Amino acid sequence: MDSEDSNCLPDFSVRHGVDLKECLEDSPDFREHLEEHEKEIGDLETGLERMVQLCGWMVSAGHKYNQTCREFGAHIKDMGALFAANGKVVELFKTTSDLFSELSSYYSVLFDQVQRSVQNAIKNFLVCEVGKLRESKRNFDRISDDHNSALHKNAQSPKSKPVEAEEASKMLQVASVTFSVVAMDHVYQINCLQSRKGCEVLEKVASLVRAQLRFFSDGCESLKKFEQVIEEMGAEIDSMKTESAKEVKKMDERHSLIKKLRSSPDSKEKLLSSPTLSSSSSDGDESVGLKGFLFKRSSNKFKMWNRRYFIMKENQLLYLKKGSTKETHVVAEDLRLCAVKNFGDIERRFCFEIVAPSKSFLLQADSAMLRKKWMAAMQASIASAFTQSMSASKAEENDDITKHHSVTTATTDPAR
Repeated sequence: MDSEDSNCLPDFSVRHGVDLKECLEDSPDFREHLEEHEKEIGDLETGLERMVQLCGWMVSAGHKYNQTCREFGAHIKDMGALFAANGKVVELFKTTSDLFSELSSYYSVLFDQVQRSVQNAIKNFLVCEVGKLRESKRNFDRISDDHNSALHKNAQSPKSKPVEAEEASKMLQVASVTFSVVAMDHVYQINCLQSRKGCEVLEKVASLVRAQLRFFSDGCESLKKFEQVIEEMGAEIDSMKTESAKEVKKMDERHSLIKKLRSSPDSKEKLLSSPTLSSSSSDGDESVGLKGFLFKRSSNKFKMWNRRYFIMKENQLLYLKKGSTKETHVVAEDLRLCAVKNFGDIERRFCFEIVAPSKSFLLQADSAMLRKKWMAAMQASIASAFTQSMSASKAEENDDITKHHSVTTATTDPAR
């Protein structure tokens, strides 16, 4: 009969937790096992808090990285403006910027999922589950102390005072029942947490892995859309490398020419007149006849010589004002009214004079060749200007003759 009754009792043993029989007996093994499990849960709490901290740092660093990626993508788009002459390159820069912008959105989703499914979930687990166990632990320690006090008070009750002894026995009985209930409740909390901790923590880690998997999967699909763009970018890079190689070859030829001519006294003039140094893609002003540096003597009493950059343009001679690249000062308003001649009455070499109707200007070149070049260009400009003026006058004269002939014909015509 006893054997049958014992078989009908529930199994109080647990696989991972505190044995309930030991709990009811409050044996030394129970206290030892209880301390071990509480230490394990304490380590679990510390580990989870560290995981929350690291997760927070990871999300914070991720947001900073994502922000930097967005700024980098925007900067790539701005960099395209530096290549405005090549529309294809500008478009490729813009497409690359769009790629970074799209990846940035995936990063934002990833960090949001990590924060919700891992960081916040673990925080809730710590507050709800581990927090309840901490409260249970405090209650168990308090009731355990009361139970020990009742045990000592009952043991110390003298035989000579039966009323006091009876009261102590009743208090012990109440404390024992309370201790048993609280102890079993505390053990229940420990055993439940020990049983669930594996799946709870692993579920949070699995959520993180799924978020990473989704991120890389979506990112891979997004990058596939840019495969054609990447191929076009590679082709454009190859084309640009070919053009660059051609340009470098031309520059090597020019550099070799410079090395050959640098020992010549008139090396600069020869280099400037060399077709090797002229650019086939020059977009300069075709109306500019000649330009370069000359010394000009000032017209004040000090007669100072200043080096200026002169430009011969549209029958005018101008020079750039000091410190300016666009603002000019006119030396000769109309070269057609000027004369150009050598000037050898001073000690300075390579001087020549421009004689205008109102005043004259004294200029100095760096060499005899440059002086000859400037004088020839100015004289050619003067001659060309006179030729154009004579052609215009002749054309006007012909127009006048034609008009006169038309009027004469109209007045002598009998039909009219």
